[in-house]
Amino acid sequence: MLMRKKYLLGCLILVLIGSCVEPFNPDIPNFQNALVVEGQMLEGKGGARVILSRSFGFDETEPPYVKGATVVIRNDQGQEHRLTEWQDGHYRSDTNVWVGVPGLSYQLFLETPQGERVESAWEPLQASAQLEDIRPTFEMALTGFDTLYGMKVYLDIASENQDGRFYRWEFEETWMFRVPFPTRGYWDTDIVDAVFVEPDSIPRTCFISEKSTDILLGDTEGLSEPRLENFPLHYITTEDDRLKLKYSMLIKQYTLSDETYNFWTQLKEVNQDLGTLFDPIPSELAGNLTNLTNADLPVLGYFSADGYTEQRIFIDRIDFTSEIVVPTGYETCTINSFFSKDEMQRYVLAGNNWVGAITDFFGNIVGYTGATKSCSDCRTRGATITKPKFWP
Repeated sequence: MLMRKKYLLGCLILVLIGSCVEPFNPDIPNFQNALVVEGQMLEGKGGARVILSRSFGFDETEPPYVKGATVVIRNDQGQEHRLTEWQDGHYRSDTNVWVGVPGLSYQLFLETPQGERVESAWEPLQASAQLEDIRPTFEMALTGFDTLYGMKVYLDIASENQDGRFYRWEFEETWMFRVPFPTRGYWDTDIVDAVFVEPDSIPRTCFISEKSTDILLGDTEGLSEPRLENFPLHYITTEDDRLKLKYSMLIKQYTLSDETYNFWTQLKEVNQDLGTLFDPIPSELAGNLTNLTNADLPVLGYFSADGYTEQRIFIDRIDFTSEIVVPTGYETCTINSFFSKDEMQRYVLAGNNWVGAITDFFGNIVGYTGATKSCSDCRTRGATITKPKFWP
């Protein structure tokens, strides 16, 4: 009876809540199909890059990119450079003829195929700060409710310019891994038999890359000198296979103006701090772009002129103690044995891989072995067997 009373009370609460809440469907016509601009002028041969797209709904997975636009970068010395579209909606400069010079100011101008003309405010290019030290350190870290062992990457930064106080970071991770059961060739379903190939063509070892997604910001505001020490950039738990064989990280550091830093701070608050009833209501971020064709139509995004430096590090398994256990990610993989071609054929047609042959004492094939694709072909993780150019 007590359980029934609790059930009825719960239903009553749900009914009351449902009767008090009305669906809210905001009408935001100005932001439908709004132009979105992501633009940077980087120091040195970092070059200029601009991404043009349109705003899109929650039910869509990718923005519609704006192709065929005229995109120009100007500086306050009267020079300008037209960017080239190298991918749909992605524009970049020729770094052999156009470089970013600290102290100069830059402006973005663009015109879409539909005739929209957009101009940014003038942005002074910041001088880069030095990445003095990058320290991968193995330590305990609190991840959620668990305390895990892993590698944390710390940065030390120093700027010769007292104005270089604001920073943003991005990084790209690349690591090498191997599957436990590499195939010795492939199974030909037409001839119902195995076809052996040269070992070098077997995709056992792969490389996979991922880009950072968090907005990583730091500053030296209020410090006696423009130095930032022990900034925790990234943490990798040893429960991940990134550190199993060889790992690399390319760190990209941007030195920002006060205005650019404020923009990224607001964007971080909107993107990463929402989720409860008491969070701030998201609002339009104030960018530095003006629609010259129609001032009433908003242009979302920002154009910045940033100091830029980058540095790559490598971590080998031998760089840390063997007492630290790193999983392969394939602990649950198993090998399956088949003693007829028909059995092996059915296994392959079901979406699995032939792995090898079972032989008797005299070397005669008496059976076959197989494994799932995820355990025998490293490419199933969206990886590539092509070694990156930067890989030693």
